[in-house]
Amino acid sequence: MKTVVVVDLDSTLFDTSPRHHLVPTENRHANESWHPYSQAHVDDVLIEGMATLVRLLQDQVRIYVLSGRMDIAYDTTRQQLTEHGIFADRLRLRADNELGSVAEWKIGVLREWMAEDDTKIALMLDDFPDLCAQVTAELGIPTVTPMLPVHYNTTMPGL
Repeated sequence: MKTVVVVDLDSTLFDTSPRHHLVPTENRHANESWHPYSQAHVDDVLIEGMATLVRLLQDQVRIYVLSGRMDIAYDTTRQQLTEHGIFADRLRLRADNELGSVAEWKIGVLREWMAEDDTKIALMLDDFPDLCAQVTAELGIPTVTPMLPVHYNTTMPGL
């Protein structure tokens, strides 16, 4: 059986504050509105503590990256992870045709992965406490939420 740790990217593994100004103010639920925000990830700064944790874990378990980042940024995301010594066994970003909230989408993907006979998700790392609480309550997966700087509470309200 594969033991898996699921890792989010934005505001979990990478500090996204340099691109908060790109969060859409109109058509927020249209996935295409998030393309500029997703593509700007190349300027993100690694959150070193979380990256160290993932690097330590990747020698023991499989690392599945699950992010609401749009899949238009797939190739540059894979490159970004590799440059930082993070080797994801799976990288799942959100496609334009995958509708609904990011939380609903992530829970759906987690259910797909859990349905695979040889997969046990042991832990999820994600920055949204409400999603983490839902994942633990509905799926029984323990979660860890990073402590983010205070400015996250004011620069990304409502996310």
